[in-house]
Amino acid sequence: AGGGYFYDLAPHQLDLLQDIFGVIIEARGIRANRGGLYEAEDSVSACFQFENGLPGSGSWGFVGHESARNDRILLIGNQGSLSFSVFNYSPIEVHTSEGTQRIEVPNPQYVHDLLIKNVCEHLQGRGICTATSVSATSINWVMDRILGKY
Repeated sequence: AGGGYFYDLAPHQLDLLQDIFGVIIEARGIRANRGGLYEAEDSVSACFQFENGLPGSGSWGFVGHESARNDRILLIGNQGSLSFSVFNYSPIEVHTSEGTQRIEVPNPQYVHDLLIKNVCEHLQGRGICTATSVSATSINWVMDRILGKY
């Protein structure tokens, strides 16, 4: 769509975090185009804060070596940590003082099936789709803040 991989992938990750922790009320970022393969940013670092005061940060690099690819969200708490992927369905890892637990979650055959079904039912007047341009506004605001667009 011309916005680069950050606009294609990060909204899903940030939306998931907002679903877990609440609305992001502050966001800043540093961005660069290191690879020069296209006009959009290919390296982004961000810090943000949720409405409950919880801080967060993220780094997205789309031109690094294959060995550096790591699709992980890491949540750190006072009793351990939890990490999971968003796109590659690697195991969820729970780390505590008692050790590490790995939880396998199978990749659904059709990831977008429920959304497509919901949209079709909405268009047919048999349901209401809650995924709208209005529901996407808060994530678009966060993305624009991270990239310094406003």
